[in-house]
Amino acid sequence: MQPNRRSADLAADVRIATEFDVPTLATTLAAAFQGYVWTDWVLPPATRGDRMVRCFDNDLRAVIKYWGQVWMTPDGTSAAAWIAPESPPMPEAEPGSVPAVW
Repeated sequence: MQPNRRSADLAADVRIATEFDVPTLATTLAAAFQGYVWTDWVLPPATRGDRMVRCFDNDLRAVIKYWGQVWMTPDGTSAAAWIAPESPPMPEAEPGSVPAVW
């Protein structure tokens, strides 16, 4: 069976994201979760989009800084972020260092 050429092309075109990529990826992930039941329930409609972008921005920056496990496509339309179970915990944040997003 021949592998799907498109899948093979995409697999070769992923890279580790940097802090420079965070704004694009935060917007991509916020768009992906528009209409998601939990975010629709938690965040008011008037500010939902902006708050989701800020939340993903904070999360992505933390994952990149502490674990370096955010991967993306070159155009920023796809992203994957994870923290392995054996990873060390994130240090306690300094008071006022994490912007309020909720």
